Amino acid sequence: MKKILLITTVCTFLIACASCGKDEPLPKPPVDNPAVTQSTEEAETASAETQTENVPGETSAPSEAAQPDETTEEAQDAPDATQAAASDGQTAQTAAAPVATKAPASQTPSKSQEATRAQETTRAPEATKAPAQNDFYAPPPPVYDIPGLTYITDPNTGVKILLASKSYSMPADFAPGLEDVTLEYFNKMQSDAAAQGLYLQLSSGYRSYYDQQIVYGGYVYDVGSDVADTFSARPGYSEHQTGLVIDLNSIDDSFGYTPEAAWVAEHAHEYGFIIRYPDGMEGITGYKYEPWHIRYVGSEVATEIYNRQTCLETYLGLPNSEYSGAYTG
Repeated sequence: MKKILLITTVCTFLIACASCGKDEPLPKPPVDNPAVTQSTEEAETASAETQTENVPGETSAPSEAAQPDETTEEAQDAPDATQAAASDGQTAQTAAAPVATKAPASQTPSKSQEATRAQETTRAPEATKAPAQNDFYAPPPPVYDIPGLTYITDPNTGVKILLASKSYSMPADFAPGLEDVTLEYFNKMQSDAAAQGLYLQLSSGYRSYYDQQIVYGGYVYDVGSDVADTFSARPGYSEHQTGLVIDLNSIDDSFGYTPEAAWVAEHAHEYGFIIRYPDGMEGITGYKYEPWHIRYVGSEVATEIYNRQTCLETYLGLPNSEYSGAYTG
């Protein structure tokens, strides 16, 4: 009986052990749910803050660890916000994109600004406008500090003008040659006239005191001094000695009937020249009308005289041009 009981006990034990030896599936680890993790962390943080608040004498400070959690929460909520924006007809990119900050115009100029700056850089500075509104300015002639020369200051422009007429002479040793400024602005006038199909020639320029002796002496020999004085200057009184005078083309009355003479009469002042002996003013200038004889005085004075349609003597308030005595050779 005891054997039977023992055998029964052993069998029961064996059966129980066999049941314990079977493989049962282990419980799966909890899924790392961000929401659960976050809730757990928030709960722990809240508990920590509660414990901190319960400590007497201490002031609770914001937890630095909580800041990443807030960022994470915003990042997790972003898809939901994007979906909501998309349902309202807005794109997710528009909702999430930050507002761009425009760079200063000086750092990132537009193409139009760059083009404008390029034009301003390469643009040539504007030329000083002469009173006649031409594209350049003819400056006043040079002034010499030489005994025997007579200058008068124009009250309207402040320009000093060298006087050379029957009333004002120059010393024999004054020999400036043809002034550079005279030739320069004649060349400009000549070029502009040529563009209009007109021909201007420098037929006579500077003459020294001794050159004029020969010229005037020849006329005196031919027609006498009284007649010669009406169209030729005595030595020391000729404007050609100033280096500021040019005789154009044919140097005779025929020039006055040419298109060139008409053009010079209307435009010479723009280049700083005047018709020195105008028509109808022979009693003032002392010489007959000479449309070919031009005198350089600069743009300012030339324009003033042109606007008044007068001669140099009248403009400056000078007496009529007359010799003080007869020619003695």
